[in-house]
Formats: sequence, structure tokens, C-alpha cells
Amino acid sequence: MSILTPELIKANQESLLANLDPVNKGRYYQIECPSCGHREAFSYIGSEWINCGRQNKCGEKIHIEQYLKEKEGLSEKQILGLALEQVHGELPDVVSSKTSQVEIPNEVMFFAKGADSILSRAPRRYLEGRGLDKESIERLGYINNSASQFTKRIFIPFYENEKIVYFVARDYTGKSKLRYMNPTGMNSRDFLFNIDEVKEEEDVFVVEGVMDALTLRQPAIALLTNTAGNKQAEKLFDKNPGDIIFIPDMDKAGITKLKRNIKIFLELKPPSSKSKVYIYWIDTQRRDKIVSILNRQLPKEEENLLLDQLDGLKDLNQAGIKHIEKKDCVEYNPFDRNLNF
Repeated sequence: MSILTPELIKANQESLLANLDPVNKGRYYQIECPSCGHREAFSYIGSEWINCGRQNKCGEKIHIEQYLKEKEGLSEKQILGLALEQVHGELPDVVSSKTSQVEIPNEVMFFAKGADSILSRAPRRYLEGRGLDKESIERLGYINNSASQFTKRIFIPFYENEKIVYFVARDYTGKSKLRYMNPTGMNSRDFLFNIDEVKEEEDVFVVEGVMDALTLRQPAIALLTNTAGNKQAEKLFDKNPGDIIFIPDMDKAGITKLKRNIKIFLELKPPSSKSKVYIYWIDTQRRDKIVSILNRQLPKEEENLLLDQLDGLKDLNQAGIKHIEKKDCVEYNPFDRNLNF
């Protein structure tokens, strides 16, 4: 006996097909075939069936409930829960209108609230593939709803005093032209990801991107850009941190902006602060090559060509570094030869 009635399927068809990457084409959803994997399959809107258009090579025709049981391995309880899951509506308990200072998309679901949901599988696999542990993933959300401008993205909230003040939405498909989307009308350089995690007199790492901050198993804040803002520095010093360790991305922008960013933080450092500034170079060999090219003062096109030819790691997350020893960091010196460009 089928547990999914035609009415349930019609009302929740896109959610039930979520792992097949459905695209609404008006009369039907274009999807990946659960048997051959080609994007020539379809399911008419309101239909109970998945059909593959590769008639001579596949020709699969399978009921949506059968697909969920046999291909996705879901139990009847999980299937029914998926059909009844509220993709729109109230925000989960961990976030409410009272604890948010920025408009949060209604379509956001949090991993902590839906561990068994089929909708969470693709974004969870992406984050696991980036090396994030379960605890880090549970702090995030995802959006898997074609009605949202943020669909197929990881929702990464920024907290200040336990209130969400900002967020970024990170594409997890690799298909979007924009890797990150942010709230409109807000300046990203006014916010620091993970600022609530900074403890008084505790050393803190400053990275460019949120994935780097999530990867490191130590207190780390993200600038969201290679150019720091004054408010970011002020918010960090309000926490009275210990030493500040910058980790630049191993590319031209990361290295050339580093000295400026350190200068901003030092200029806004309160007289009472005992913080020292350190640098951790992810890849010293790549750093030396980039600095050498920059110091040659070549025409821009020639410089860019040489920089593009450099292979190597660009950020902490790609390097898979989860812990950094203080002894491996270098105290900042404005006369350091590696910063003379």
C-alpha cells in the first residue's frame, strides 16, 4: 500500500525530487535520471511518475515513492516526513524574528533540525567534502527551494551577542556564477564571522573566508574579503583578544592586502591592548614566488600571466589545516622582506 497519496506528491513534488536536482520547466520538472544519471529525465508537474527520455538506452519509468525507497533507501517514516516537511513558514527554534537583526530567507532549513531530510543530503555531502566536522555543520543551514533566490546554497549566519546580524549563502553545486550571495544593502566589512566565539585574552586567527574559519579547530574570524574594514577591527578589540594571527590567502590579492589590513588593526588597537600581530604563511614556497613576481614590477598583463601559472594552495580550507601552532607563526615586522612590495 502506498503511503504517498497523489495529493501529497502534488503538494511536495519538488521536495521529493530534490536529490535529482529538479528544474521547473513550466509543465514538468527536468531532473537527473535515478537509473542512468543523465539529465534527460522528467516528471510532469502533479504526476506520480519519473520518466527517462533516453528510450533506447534507459527508458526508466518509476513511481516517486518507489524511487525514494529503492534508490534513496528511505524508510516509509522518512518518506512521509519528507512529504510533510515545511520548507516555507516559520524559522526553526534556533532562529526566530526576535533573535535576528537581518531579514532571513523563509526557506532556510538548519542541519540541526533536519538531519534525516533528503533535502539536506547534497549540501551536507558538500560540507563534509570540504572537511567540516559534524559540530560545525550543525551550526549552518541550507536552502533547497527553486522559489528562493538563494536556492542550492549553504546558509552561514553571523552572530553578535547571539543575534544573527548578517549571513552569506554559499553555492554548493559548483554551477552558479556567484559562489557567495549576501544580504542587500549591507556592508560585509562591518561584520566578522565567528566574533561571538572570541574569548578575552585568547589568541585569534584572522582569515579571509568563512570556510577557512569553519575548518580551523581554533578561534578564527573571517573578514569575507581581502580588504579589512575599520568596524571589523573595532569589534575584535572590543573582545580584548590575545595575539592576532593573520592567515592570508596564497594569491596576489591576499598577499598585497595583508600589510594594509594589519595596519588598520594596529591603528585601531586600544592603548590598553597587549595584542601582538603574527602571520601564518600557509605555503612559504608559493608566497616567495608571488612576492618575487610582484617585486619585479612587470607590466600588468605579464604579471597576471605569471601569477596564473603558479600552482598551489590558495586558502586554509583547501590545505586541510585544522590546527596551527604558535611557534609556526611569524611576528609581524613592517620591514620584513616578504612584505616589501
